[in-house]
Amino acid sequence: MAEGDNATKTSDSDGKTQPRMVPESDLISVKKGMEHQIDELRTSHAAELDGLNSKLSDTNTNLVASEAKAKDLEERLSQSNISAEELSKVKKELETAQTAVKSLTDKTLEYRRRVVALGYGIPEDTIKDKTLEQLDAFEEALKAVLATKGIGNYALTQGGGGGATETPLERAKAMIAEAERKMHYGSPSKE
Repeated sequence: MAEGDNATKTSDSDGKTQPRMVPESDLISVKKGMEHQIDELRTSHAAELDGLNSKLSDTNTNLVASEAKAKDLEERLSQSNISAEELSKVKKELETAQTAVKSLTDKTLEYRRRVVALGYGIPEDTIKDKTLEQLDAFEEALKAVLATKGIGNYALTQGGGGGATETPLERAKAMIAEAERKMHYGSPSKE
């Protein structure tokens, strides 16, 4: 006989086995214990199921949001596609604008050099290679020198001396005389 069978059966004096009797109170207490374990398992399973349902709901929400975002990005991509022709047109316009900016910058620099040369009476060769920033610094230096007493020999001749200094008043008189001479000899008579 199996060991489990011995626990539920008893032997009497004749050697016959009889089923062993278990009190009803023991059965009821075992049943209540089992019901309690079942309730605990149901509660824990319900809590786990709620957690899993919550995660599933969050995942579904994220999935829907991701799908919506992907659809939005696909729509944006399809709307923003520009043809190669449009792209080359924009590139040409950019190159044209850059060329125009360079040309205007060069002209501005040329005019600026002339203004500095004529305004301060210095030879244009002295400043022909200067950038706009260098011209600004050069002009500020000229203003500072002129404000004190006058331009020194080195400012006009790039060192070496020998150049005669001229006051602003003398320079102005010379410019007026030159302009009058050009008007007198350069223009046809109105008679």
